[in-house]
Amino acid sequence: NIPKEFRQHITIDYKPTVEIDFSGMHAVMLYAEVNAVLPDDPYEIDLPSASRDIIKRTFNALINAPTKRLQEPTSYDAQTVGLSWDKFKQRIMEKHSSIRKFF
Repeated sequence: NIPKEFRQHITIDYKPTVEIDFSGMHAVMLYAEVNAVLPDDPYEIDLPSASRDIIKRTFNALINAPTKRLQEPTSYDAQTVGLSWDKFKQRIMEKHSSIRKFF
């Protein structure tokens, strides 16, 4: 619950700590599973109007959803992003074509 800007100052026994991106582990493991190179930033989809948070949530939902039908979140604003919900999901899947079978 510590704000992001303060986390870099956390130490244990005067040694710096690191924050592990557990949600990013899905991408790391799936790319390793198919022996493909993980993009430098798996949440960069060349769509500046889309928040990193919605990209990250959608990516993880695509992987973990029990069905292929993923409901549009109330926080998604197609007008702001510039893509319909379906095209937005498609953009993420295209970025990760190497692991598409897991979506």
